[in-house]
Amino acid sequence: MIDFMAEIAMTVFKPARRTCYVMRWSDPTTHQRREKTTGKAGKRDALKVAAELARQIYAGEHRDKMDWDAFSEKYLSEQLSRRSAGTRQAWRTVRYWLGQFREPRWLSDITTAYVAEWQVFIGGKMASTTAGGYSARLRAAMRWAAEQELIAKAPVIHCRGGSTARARGITGEELDRMLDATGRLRPRDWQAWQRFLRGLWESGFRIGELRRISWDRDAEITFDLSNTYPVVTFAAGSHKARRVHVQVVTPEFWQLCCETPETDRHGLVFFLDNGKGEQISLKRICRRISDIGREARVITNAETGKWASAHDFRRAFARRIKAKVPREEVKKWTRHQQDQTLDTYYLQLDAQELAARLWEESSQAAMRTH
Repeated sequence: MIDFMAEIAMTVFKPARRTCYVMRWSDPTTHQRREKTTGKAGKRDALKVAAELARQIYAGEHRDKMDWDAFSEKYLSEQLSRRSAGTRQAWRTVRYWLGQFREPRWLSDITTAYVAEWQVFIGGKMASTTAGGYSARLRAAMRWAAEQELIAKAPVIHCRGGSTARARGITGEELDRMLDATGRLRPRDWQAWQRFLRGLWESGFRIGELRRISWDRDAEITFDLSNTYPVVTFAAGSHKARRVHVQVVTPEFWQLCCETPETDRHGLVFFLDNGKGEQISLKRICRRISDIGREARVITNAETGKWASAHDFRRAFARRIKAKVPREEVKKWTRHQQDQTLDTYYLQLDAQELAARLWEESSQAAMRTH
């Protein structure tokens, strides 16, 4: 026979100047000591109440309300501690927007109805893709809470993002305009910025990856020149999917890198000085590139008036590479596991591209008839 009170480390005692006995036990989920009155003045009745509570806790039937802030910190320290700094910051942002809507007091306050109202609220504050991403992060947190038996069942959370890309990739002519604009905005270090933009154009790397590529062999993102063709290797901590990865590069990108003399091939490959001899931050690079897009008058979303930004270079690369390699290889270049991501954000044919193809075919058919 199982001694439930012993398994839960349940004790019963009567504090001084108290009428009823109190139960004290160790919460198997949070590992914190908990106390609760039995509501009974007699010791025998109090022991019966404690034994029943211990049985419920042991069977997973009893769940006291968990404080929302306590859960948030528990999720951050136990589940997200192995994830990237960006992922941890994203969870803090989700908490911020929950607070802006209606700060939950208990974990159990996050219900399906609550989330649906919250999604309507944030839907009016940000792009649908951003709201969908925040919803997905909240869903992951609540599913983890259910796995840890902090709640009986995770709420239903739909993560509807945008069905179209937020912007298109830039064209070669627009790249030239942005390179020219760089000289006007960055008169002192325009060459380094032009080289960085060309690196984005030729590589398809994410901006955070390009700024960290190093010539040093012990760096998290570096070149491997041990075989016939150069490749870029990612340590697990530096890759978005948190795994070791080897990425092929285009000949044009490698030629751009090799503009650096061999005697100077150490440290970061694409270095942008922040004025203190250090690499400029990711956020500042993103802002500077957006400034360059604005100066060059390059708009990549006519509906929203969005100026060209760093990620539009990655979209442009995917559109160019698709004409050279099969679809499955495009996924390897862009490192996307889901076809939907590839189709929605990178490989959509815009109206002008489709029109050009149809007009060219029609013109060729007309010439053959004559």
